[in-house]
Amino acid sequence: LASNPVGGWDKMFDYIKANNAFATEPQTGQEVELSFKIDRKGNPKDIEIIKGAESKYEQEAIRLLINGPKWEKPEKARERMTFTINF
Repeated sequence: LASNPVGGWDKMFDYIKANNAFATEPQTGQEVELSFKIDRKGNPKDIEIIKGAESKYEQEAIRLLINGPKWEKPEKARERMTFTINF
């Protein structure tokens, strides 16, 4: 991977579990795969949906990514990351 969430993957998964607006609903089997770059401050930017789902899940995946833990600066500044969130 080009980068990791600051604090590690467990912190990222804990954040998603605690903040997912659909966490109390049964699993749907839908997933949203996002592609993004990381800015100088460690925030995701230029977010694109690679694999989509219903609009409400796409919007929630983007919200979780934007508001979640910062990311370590990748070795190559223009490198894109991918991350999948399951609903």
